[in-house]
Amino acid sequence: MRRTRSPRSPRPDGPHGVRGGEGRPGVLLPGLGERTRPGGITVNSVAPGPTETKLFWQHNPEGSESVARYRAASRVGRFGRPEEIAAAIAFLLSDEAGYITGQTLRVDGGGSLGGA
Repeated sequence: MRRTRSPRSPRPDGPHGVRGGEGRPGVLLPGLGERTRPGGITVNSVAPGPTETKLFWQHNPEGSESVARYRAASRVGRFGRPEEIAAAIAFLLSDEAGYITGQTLRVDGGGSLGGA
């Protein structure tokens, strides 16, 4: 099965009336998953939690309230690593994930579970 990725829409509103970067992949994915079904194309997304990158640390210095809040929300007590996010994406692009479509895989250390 061939996996491809789509470039971001250059328009402020994407082709389906949803702005990119709104943080609501669940709004768009089910419809795309249904539309692509006849062609055997799967449509999924990855929703990462706070991830240890240079940009993250530039905007969230160690000792800041935001770092404390993010750590408290994590069920594993740490931030994600870029290679962990990449591994999730690689899985969704693999043949082993061919039966998964219209889903958002949360790679957030359990932060989306709430109530931490």
